[in-house]
Amino acid sequence: PLFVPVVEEGFAGHRLARLTVEEHLKELSSFGADTVILACTHYPILQDYIRDFVGDGVSIVDSASSCAEKLAQVLAYYDLESQREISQKNAFYVSDDPVGFKEQSRVFLGYHLEEVAMKPSSSPCYAI
Repeated sequence: PLFVPVVEEGFAGHRLARLTVEEHLKELSSFGADTVILACTHYPILQDYIRDFVGDGVSIVDSASSCAEKLAQVLAYYDLESQREISQKNAFYVSDDPVGFKEQSRVFLGYHLEEVAMKPSSSPCYAI
């Protein structure tokens, strides 16, 4: 439960992140799990700490990457891949503080965003 706020508040590289992972996963070792699925967009950011905690004998699956890979396979199979050139401009709409998301964009996306705005109230989308 604390992984998301730790990441969103900018503590992903802080010892607080390591302590949070250790505290929340301490019971995991008693289950004898062989695989951990990172089922949230924030969890891969803590993957190094999770790897250190669970050890090399446990597989870690990033669900976002797995879903993206499967989607690419399905689109290719049905010949539904886009033929358009990729736009160099993206607009991001968030349901929370756009300034905070913009500051954390490098953590989540690997690059700094120039343009972030609040999600239009009528739109169910969180990012475009």
